[in-house]
Amino acid sequence: MGRLLRFLRGIWLFAKAGVFVIGLLVVAGVVAALILAPWETRQTELPSSAVLDIQIVGDLDEKPSSTNFSQFVRGNSMTVARLVRVLDRAARDDRITGLDMDLSLAGLGLTDVEALLPAIAAFRAQGKQTRIFAESYDLARYRLASGFDEIWISPSGEFAVTGVALEMPYAGELVDRLGIKPALEQRKDFKTAADVLKRREMAPHVRVAFAELVQDIHRSALNDIAQGRNLSLLEVQTGLETALLNPDAALQNGLLDRAAYATAFHDRTGRSTVDFASYLPELRDPIDANAPTIALITASGQISSGRGGGFGSNVITDGALVADLKAAAEHPQIDAILLRIDSPGGGYGASDAIRAAMADIDKPIVASMSAVAGSGGYMIALGADAIVAHPSTITGSIGVISGKIVVDDLLEEYGVRFEIIRSERNAAIFSPFADFTRDQQVRLSRRVDAIYDAFTGLVVDARKLPIEQVEAAAQGRVWTGSQAFGLKLVDATGGFETALDILRQRLGVAADRELHVTEFPGGTAQDRFLEVIENGFVGMNAAMRGQEISVDSMRDHLAAEAGILLLTPDLTLR
Repeated sequence: MGRLLRFLRGIWLFAKAGVFVIGLLVVAGVVAALILAPWETRQTELPSSAVLDIQIVGDLDEKPSSTNFSQFVRGNSMTVARLVRVLDRAARDDRITGLDMDLSLAGLGLTDVEALLPAIAAFRAQGKQTRIFAESYDLARYRLASGFDEIWISPSGEFAVTGVALEMPYAGELVDRLGIKPALEQRKDFKTAADVLKRREMAPHVRVAFAELVQDIHRSALNDIAQGRNLSLLEVQTGLETALLNPDAALQNGLLDRAAYATAFHDRTGRSTVDFASYLPELRDPIDANAPTIALITASGQISSGRGGGFGSNVITDGALVADLKAAAEHPQIDAILLRIDSPGGGYGASDAIRAAMADIDKPIVASMSAVAGSGGYMIALGADAIVAHPSTITGSIGVISGKIVVDDLLEEYGVRFEIIRSERNAAIFSPFADFTRDQQVRLSRRVDAIYDAFTGLVVDARKLPIEQVEAAAQGRVWTGSQAFGLKLVDATGGFETALDILRQRLGVAADRELHVTEFPGGTAQDRFLEVIENGFVGMNAAMRGQEISVDSMRDHLAAEAGILLLTPDLTLR
């Protein structure tokens, strides 16, 4: 009887597992049928006369995000580059007569705005009407709105256009109380990424540097607003001060044009509109069939060694990025490469490997910096033939950090004491449960010095600058794109169009010649679908296991992260 019960129980478990698998396959099939058919967004016939209707929802990412499943797999997610390209193409399209944009649900960064403003200016230069609406305005939204003919606000909206604030936490006191020891080496005085653990307040010289940084970012924003609204800088400053949290004052002093609800703004009576997703397929083919082809490769996230990363991944691995760069260099239809960098940095070895691979490519490469391209992100850019930064890009941070966080005193407070058995005296050099010995600290310090010297030497060679000038611009200090241009760390300030202009020069084509920009590697809808499914199963597997926090996982994580890091400070600009 016992054997029979076990046999029947085995059949039941097998059947149960089979039903689960079949059900999972059915669900996946339904999802594919409902959402993915057709796999690719089809190019439809546009009206002979239409207004381009753009609604930005959420953050405007550099790479497509897999969080929106349908858009990601179909390939019509809105990104900064795609939106710029749509605006540029629509400006030359006689069927498109105007532009409406709604920012009510948008999360914009200042460099997003700096990327979009030239495209909007080019659109207006064709004599096409532009209107923009938002329920409320902050600095980024209003800066973008200033480039439009008409600025609308909801009657119940807020006008909260303030200055620029930078926020940095300092947990030195908490770290001391907990018994945590940040055994970190950093080069040099302005390399402040470790200050969150080592200090209780901002160092005076760092405060001065950051004050200059936020003032420069604010000045760039005010200049754009003044130019867009045809006002003097003083008029803008006075108007914004008077209108803060006072939309009526903003209307009276000419900062806004109309107060009306979204229903009035989006009233389509007597006009045709085309949205972003419907117009995006127009980018597949250039207007000029013989236009040079530019591979747009986006490097977004922290830099590490390995082969990981995908279409929707927010990490840069040297294996994957180098492979993409080499594939573009060897592709017979690719004439040049535009590398878009959005990275605070990461591993030294991985950053240098990417830079070196770029330097070996014969085709023209221009690096276009996004919100952040600092430290390891800046090192990558050194491999390009030219570097372009937005005025508000955070870049530079030419410095080095290495070390570990020691937690033995903290654990001892809770009755946990570690005994380490070593095969030789340096076997546990990066263990979080033992401080550096004097000899280990000296070795680490020398290694950090050597890498700092190598980093600055790369800048000397790539930027053709004397070492004294590089050293003055280095020391771990972060700069805006405008400041970096003055220091000759970058070649120009601007967005995509500035980078493309440089590529036109490198390719020897006319300044008004069309360039066909294509995302590389493009991937198919099936590829994107498989990436989402893979990430989903990984996440489900982790959820089923639960979060495991153990001494082993902590040690493995710290061992993987140990070594030399090139990172910008963790800044939050508001």
